[in-house]
Amino acid sequence: MEFYKEDYLLIEYEEEGACAVMRWGESPSSEQYREGNEKVLEALEQGDSPSILIDLQALNIIMSLSDQVWTAKEWLPKVLEKQVNKLAIVIPQSFVTQIAIKSIYGALPQQEVNLGFFEDFDEAKGWISEVPESSSASGSTDSW
Repeated sequence: MEFYKEDYLLIEYEEEGACAVMRWGESPSSEQYREGNEKVLEALEQGDSPSILIDLQALNIIMSLSDQVWTAKEWLPKVLEKQVNKLAIVIPQSFVTQIAIKSIYGALPQQEVNLGFFEDFDEAKGWISEVPESSSASGSTDSW
């Protein structure tokens, strides 16, 4: 079900897997980036066992330090409050952005959320729907 759509972001909620899917476009502004992240939190209210799949493959920006800090200090605690149990991230093609993403999401408490990094959207989607909550995405971080 399509939940939110702009040129820079598509958010869908898949009821079958209780998963919010974020597919970022090439270059959202800082304001758009933050708005989009807030919108996915609203999408999570659609289900009772939330997971998030964040597709950053097309993201072609260097994240500002303020957006990185905002994501880590403001947004991720809200994600944990929503009791997200699985978070799959399809890594961006930009190496610089990959480093920023790893530093932001790599700090998540492993006991609270099952985190996986992927190079392929379908692989990430399969992991979100199939992996038991107590497992981790083995081998998915090899490219980091």
